[in-house]
Amino acid sequence: RRSVLARPRACRTAAQLVVVDPFEFRRGIALELGADIAVHPDEAIEAVKEASEGRGSDVSIEASGAPKGLQLAIDCSGLEADVCVVGWYGNKEVPLVLAPEFYSNRLRLVSSSVLYAGNGLQARWDLGRKLSAALDLLPSMHPERMISHRSPFSDAPHAFRLLDEQLDETLAVIFTYD
Repeated sequence: RRSVLARPRACRTAAQLVVVDPFEFRRGIALELGADIAVHPDEAIEAVKEASEGRGSDVSIEASGAPKGLQLAIDCSGLEADVCVVGWYGNKEVPLVLAPEFYSNRLRLVSSSVLYAGNGLQARWDLGRKLSAALDLLPSMHPERMISHRSPFSDAPHAFRLLDEQLDETLAVIFTYD
């Protein structure tokens, strides 16, 4: 059995976390960091159905910024679920198939921004409180384990090529400075 990272008591978490990623390398990191299940996008709908006893996800978080990822999040979501979009789409068109899942499941599409708490919480979640909560959670997230490459700043073009051409081996690249 793999070890699951401790989560702060004050943090409510999902009963099961299913991570979807096309790259085996990144799925492995997700499992190391506490995901319960990590699957290729082709296996996502079946994995979510199995993990949720056929109900679909309660919350789907789309973080890729890829239209296919948003479609998959909609397709995996259960009745009256939230689909939270944290991925950045910029100004690109995002074609979606909304019927039947979006309509029949009465899904709620929610955008996210680090600047705003949303849902009427803004007055209580000012910048100081958000920063404090993030710093409290940081030790349990192990960001150092998410760094796949280190590159001298002088070799920045190589670092960007990794992110552009070798996503199957790259999660995060940080620059080092002499």
